[in-house]
Amino acid sequence: MEELFLLFIIGGFILANYIKKRKEHEKNILALENCVEIFTTDEIDTMIMSVTDNFTDYQNNFSYIYNYIDMPLGRASAFLNYHNTNIYDEEPYIFLCKRSLKDNEFREYGCIIARNGIYISEDNPENAHLKDKQEALPGKEISILYKGLLSAKEKGKKIQLSYIQPHKKLDTTKKVLIKNDTERSFILTVLNQVISHNIGLVMFKENVVENIDAVPEAVTKVFGSIDNARNYYEKQFKQAEKGLDIYGVNKGVSAAGVQAVQPQFTAFYEENKHYMDGRQGHGYAAEYGNNTVDRFLGRKVENAAQQLENGHQIKAGADRIVKGVEIQTKYCRTAYETIDAVFDHQEAKYIRTDGSGKMMAIEVPKDQYHEAVNIMQDRIDSGQVPNVEPGESAETYIRKGHFTYEQSYLIARSGTVESLTVDALSGAVCCSQAAGITAMLTFALALWNGQSIENAFKQSIVMGLKVLGKGTLIYTITMQLSRKNSTNIFGVLFKGQKVIENPAYIISENLATNLSSSTLAKSQLGKALGLETVTGRQIIGGIVTVTVVFGPDIARALVGRISKQQLIKNTAVGVAGMIGGAIGQTIIPIPIVGGMVGGAISSFIVKKTLDHYIEDDAKEMFRILKEEFLDTVMLAGLTNEEFEKVVKLTIAHKKLSSQLQKMYQSQEFRRYAREAIMKPAINDVLKKRQVIIEVEYEDAVKLLAEGN
Repeated sequence: MEELFLLFIIGGFILANYIKKRKEHEKNILALENCVEIFTTDEIDTMIMSVTDNFTDYQNNFSYIYNYIDMPLGRASAFLNYHNTNIYDEEPYIFLCKRSLKDNEFREYGCIIARNGIYISEDNPENAHLKDKQEALPGKEISILYKGLLSAKEKGKKIQLSYIQPHKKLDTTKKVLIKNDTERSFILTVLNQVISHNIGLVMFKENVVENIDAVPEAVTKVFGSIDNARNYYEKQFKQAEKGLDIYGVNKGVSAAGVQAVQPQFTAFYEENKHYMDGRQGHGYAAEYGNNTVDRFLGRKVENAAQQLENGHQIKAGADRIVKGVEIQTKYCRTAYETIDAVFDHQEAKYIRTDGSGKMMAIEVPKDQYHEAVNIMQDRIDSGQVPNVEPGESAETYIRKGHFTYEQSYLIARSGTVESLTVDALSGAVCCSQAAGITAMLTFALALWNGQSIENAFKQSIVMGLKVLGKGTLIYTITMQLSRKNSTNIFGVLFKGQKVIENPAYIISENLATNLSSSTLAKSQLGKALGLETVTGRQIIGGIVTVTVVFGPDIARALVGRISKQQLIKNTAVGVAGMIGGAIGQTIIPIPIVGGMVGGAISSFIVKKTLDHYIEDDAKEMFRILKEEFLDTVMLAGLTNEEFEKVVKLTIAHKKLSSQLQKMYQSQEFRRYAREAIMKPAINDVLKKRQVIIEVEYEDAVKLLAEGN
């Protein structure tokens, strides 16, 4: 009875395992049926060779290592002969070569990674102990072919391989012993690359061709004639050209957006002045950080510390007002000291201005909150807090800050994660309104210029994000460079110091002092430019703004992606946008809106005026691309759907301007357009076609002969 029960258990286990493997097989068959990819041999070479480039990591494990550039073809062919193939049927990429353990044996061992598989020859370890005249013992030949490969898993010292078998009930599994850990790891890396790109299934379906011209062209519906196709895509050309026109104007709009947000930057700079540079700088840093987070969360925040009487802060006044709640921010070393700073001889100092006579909310470091509540509760219970009954909860009067005591010191210094984060958030708050207005204005300009609603919307989102990104970057860098104290990132120069004086701060302040006291500053021009009151932060902000707004074009010109004439034109349009933004803000005194409208109009006028004297690089590049488009696409025998895909990858590419800049940089315009833009796009479309294999063709002929 026990034997029957045991047999039943074993049988059940075998059946369950069979069912599991059967389901996996059915899943793999479905994957095979859905595999419609077509690869050229060049594409397979590229995919596999991308992981074999690190072959030098295995230098210590082999006598010699050769790549496809310095491959000794004769030796490689001799090696492959042991695997019933040769260099005429294979394309070796890497030859990991090991000398025979027996000196007089006329062969080599090791591993070759090739196009169709991996070929391994392992020497017999006993050969190391044989005498000269003794015949070498046979080694071990292992061939791991890619065709039909589904998976490769490491099982101890072995690699377990699974291959698809469509005409059988289950897939085939075999294990290959690779004793060397490094070699096994490398082989697994190659096999996983093959599997991840479906190379095994593509090879199984024989969907590999020598070159893209060998891909069979399906009998499909086209436009009817080349003329019809040309007319259809001429519309696409016009759309793309309009996109390039609006791209030039958008440079001015982007610059205007950055200029329009400058008053907001100035307001935020004035809130901080150089308070964070003083002895109590961490306290002001805490106010700045907490204000920034509350604003970022959409709360209405007033910096009450800037409400002065006779040039001084209001005594016992609020530091911050958030959603109408008066807040006094206190960041002291301990919770006891923080709460004690709120009282003067056991009497609360900070009283609300709403007539209630009650104490303001006291904002304390995040890490002191719970202890501060307990200490305040004792003060309430002992009657030290006016107009509050003993027993009333202290949590009503204690507010948890967004930052800890230690973080407040880090916010006050440049070069820390905390200060960078707060500056970036504050900059984003500054620029959010300008980004939104820029997006709406860009959308309108694109529509007026003949763009589709979809393209106009995409451009508006991109331009809004550009203004947000550039503005945030300008504000963040300016705030970082204008702090007096910095974390020591120059460990070699300032050994042992955690905090140093910020070099940028020192240089800018000295420059501002010299400039404000100069003869030029006292002249009419200097007074008109405000040089008498110039600050170090203004100097830093100006340099940063110019770098962020115009730096990318300067960099493109230096590397040859745009011409010098294009740089001059782009700079002129950008400057016009900034100047027009300042004028527009004066004429239309609506915050940001006036600046954006003025900047857009002025940059548009300057762009159109300069078009008569300096043609955009992109225009000439686009003409060449258009000609190469017609020359290559019209002969490719594409379907309507395939045409659309090629258009989106070329003349209607979402990054067309960047592609045209690379095309200009190449200085081989036509070759780049054909080889780097058009050919990859067509290849990408054609390789997705289903290959009609010989069996299918024969079946179709039989059906036709039978009259079906």
